[in-house]
Amino acid sequence: MADTKCIGMAGHSIGGDSTAHAVALDGRIRAGVNMDRMFNVPVPVSGLQGRPFMLLGSAAEVNDPSTSLSGRRAAQIRRSHVGAFFDRHLRDIREPLRPVW
Repeated sequence: MADTKCIGMAGHSIGGDSTAHAVALDGRIRAGVNMDRMFNVPVPVSGLQGRPFMLLGSAAEVNDPSTSLSGRRAAQIRRSHVGAFFDRHLRDIREPLRPVW
């Protein structure tokens, strides 16, 4: 059984946009994450109703082939940061993040 007081939602690409819309429109979702560093469509005019929302990404060019970050390391960073974000905002666990580099 799901605890409807602790719902978080995350997505990438259109899933990240859908996450923002769901957070804005469904009060049961207490926190959201867009793992695509940007919105492809505007957030609803109603906003996110004060609920925490994280944009995960970099200001650097998305399609930079010179990057040295492996897919495995990128997944580790995503997992640790998204997990810590949800721990803080859904479970009130405030653990500091370790440096990613």
